[in-house]
Amino acid sequence: MGNLHNYLDYCQNLSFNELPFNELDGVILSMLPMLDCNVSFPKKGKRDFFHCLSRHVRVHELNQLGLIINSNITKMLYRASKTKRFSSLKIHTFHSIIDHISETQATSLIVDIDDSLSVVVFSGTDDTIVGWKEDFKMMYTTDIPCLKHSLDYLNKVGAELNEFYIVGHSKGGMEAIYAYSFCDDSIKDKVKKVISYDGPGLNKKICEAIPQDRLDKISHIIPQGGIIGRLFFSPVEPKIIYSTYRGLQQHDPMSWEFSRGKVSFQEVEEFNIQSNLMKQKIDDIMDSLSEEKSKEFVHYLFEVMAAGGSITLTEMAKRPHKALRQFLKLPVDSRKLIAALILYLAKDKIISRELILGAIGVNQSR
Repeated sequence: MGNLHNYLDYCQNLSFNELPFNELDGVILSMLPMLDCNVSFPKKGKRDFFHCLSRHVRVHELNQLGLIINSNITKMLYRASKTKRFSSLKIHTFHSIIDHISETQATSLIVDIDDSLSVVVFSGTDDTIVGWKEDFKMMYTTDIPCLKHSLDYLNKVGAELNEFYIVGHSKGGMEAIYAYSFCDDSIKDKVKKVISYDGPGLNKKICEAIPQDRLDKISHIIPQGGIIGRLFFSPVEPKIIYSTYRGLQQHDPMSWEFSRGKVSFQEVEEFNIQSNLMKQKIDDIMDSLSEEKSKEFVHYLFEVMAAGGSITLTEMAKRPHKALRQFLKLPVDSRKLIAALILYLAKDKIISRELILGAIGVNQSR
């Protein structure tokens, strides 16, 4: 038992011939788009894993990448880059878009394990406010730009690849499932497996449209106290795993325990009471809102978050007074809507306790 650092202890000198690609390798690669992509990854050609991480560390050292992306992830990736297993993997075909007009945030890249096997990686939500707004729009629409980008990307690169995996953490997991579910038939047979690491589900209409013959290759991994991975609808039954963290911090893969005997994450039988309660509360909120009210909630919530010209969560956190000032400027009905939904979650003692313990970094006890 242990975390991803313990896995690196175990596999650092093992090639992929000696220890085949597995879900722990996949989650490590799914963390790559959290880096400063424009610094780290090549626009053209290929660059090895070690070189990409070295470039990133030269510019950013081992600092935290935004409000919610802690430095432990960068440290883990940098350590992985110096192992025999990961150092010479080739990273290429990097593509990134952040468009505030179309409200789109998407990053994708490919990692070659060898000449015959690759991994297509889709990014999670980064520190940008526009990226988070794009996620929330799933409450009322199927027209999510990042999903179209992921599908277009997979159809384009998949034609040039041999066999490959598709992985993504958080929103990247949602993109991975969507892209595979609707990619060209000529590409789907090349896919070995699709893994969403605590990625949100999809809009119900999208899930219902997924061809049944595509479901067997999809894996959805969610920690036992998961919140993010239980949003919306999942097309498959999730694999529930053990996290040592509490509340929202369970979204961090550094907290997920692995079983050395199986070389996979440690499974548990069911979600905990806090996760079930949070899911029920959020489902109740979404069921209670009309499409018009959902749009209103998302629009004004992110107007508040972007107050004072904030583009990232980090900038927003430095300007709380401006967010409050913008909130007080909202129409009365909109203020009441946002406040009521937040209070609906906050007034529950179990949920509040779990979120507070998660925020201050209290570990889970078995």
